[in-house]
Amino acid sequence: MNRILFLVLLTCFLFSCSGKGGAFGGRTPLQRYAQKLIDADLRTTTLGGLWLRAYDSSLQAPEVVSLPYRKAGYFADTEPRAVSIAFAAGRGSGLQIDVTPRSAGDFRLYTELWRQESDGQYRLVHAFDSAQRAYTYTADKEEKLLLRLQPELLQKGEYTLSITVGPSLAFPVPRGRIGSVWGDARDGGARRHEGIDIFAPRRSAIIAIAPGTVGRVETTRRGGKVVWLRPDDRPINLYYAHLEEQLVEAGDRVDIGDTIGLVGTTGNAKGTPPHLHFGIYGRGGAIDPEPYVDPELKRPGLVARSVAGNWMRLRRAIEWNGIEFSPNELLRVTDVDERFAIGYTPGCQKLKVALSNLQNIDNQIVRLSNAAYIPLLDEPSERAAAQQAIAPRGSVYLRGFWRDYALVRQGTLEGWVPRGVLR
Repeated sequence: MNRILFLVLLTCFLFSCSGKGGAFGGRTPLQRYAQKLIDADLRTTTLGGLWLRAYDSSLQAPEVVSLPYRKAGYFADTEPRAVSIAFAAGRGSGLQIDVTPRSAGDFRLYTELWRQESDGQYRLVHAFDSAQRAYTYTADKEEKLLLRLQPELLQKGEYTLSITVGPSLAFPVPRGRIGSVWGDARDGGARRHEGIDIFAPRRSAIIAIAPGTVGRVETTRRGGKVVWLRPDDRPINLYYAHLEEQLVEAGDRVDIGDTIGLVGTTGNAKGTPPHLHFGIYGRGGAIDPEPYVDPELKRPGLVARSVAGNWMRLRRAIEWNGIEFSPNELLRVTDVDERFAIGYTPGCQKLKVALSNLQNIDNQIVRLSNAAYIPLLDEPSERAAAQQAIAPRGSVYLRGFWRDYALVRQGTLEGWVPRGVLR
């Protein structure tokens, strides 16, 4: 089986995978490793050439996914490949990216996160390998990101990737709840709410939601007692209004969780239930603060890790990229998420298929109708080499099909025979 899988993926990469490298600039640990392979003249070797082709092509056509997201897969030592996904991060969101490699031996899995800039070019955000398994990313604007994973040459193992979406700042009133949101009508519809209102008992603690420096501490007609806070290394200002009491002064340094004031009803909030009006302002003006502070975490669902790395059969006929695939034809799964699997057919096609359309190989026992010895082929092709011959009218375990051939197993041998010899 391992030999068959290697030949399938070897042929796929040699004739189907191509791409140009060097479009992203800079040198990451993965790029330095790729350069070492080139310097060692491994591009001319079979596996070295496959690894570098996968590296070059991995960023050219990433799989586009939505967040939150989880994915699992298997990298085989004889099947060099890379994984790349593209996704959008909403303004104010915080992404927790976790990559968990698993292997009994050496398995260094490189991971790179790239961000698309206004000029359309990608810039490296962060690069980490198996020694660092988690990374937190903060988006202060709508951003397009790309994540690439690739192990070192001749290493094998499985991985799980998960991306959780949550707030990039803490919640301003630990005992509060959001009761009025961005865009709600104000003054009979004359203006729109440029913030959120967080309701809580009077004199509840209001906290700093990021490390930073207190700006203005003042009293205004509309906001009443207000506090402005500038977070460290963030292009935003935080606005706290309607405070009962201000507990900081301009220029104070604060950390997450420090109390900066108490909930009240000052300013134009008189006569309303006690609440904090909370706003965020950037270079372009007011920003919806809810994505920055909403404490709800959006976690990805579970994935069927056991599917990755295995042969599976199609339940139903499908069409993918203009190619028809029939029921019971085989797919070698390499990656799987909550709904879909990606893999390669014995005919070298890369295929994305719904998990509901896959079934396990059940090893059905069938008899052969051949009157003479028949070759057991190492590929589903009339040009394939014979591993050994199967005796006339013997019994075999049927694994699945690819076009006019069947994958069968007899004892410790596994290979392909024409469909016509099956009873």
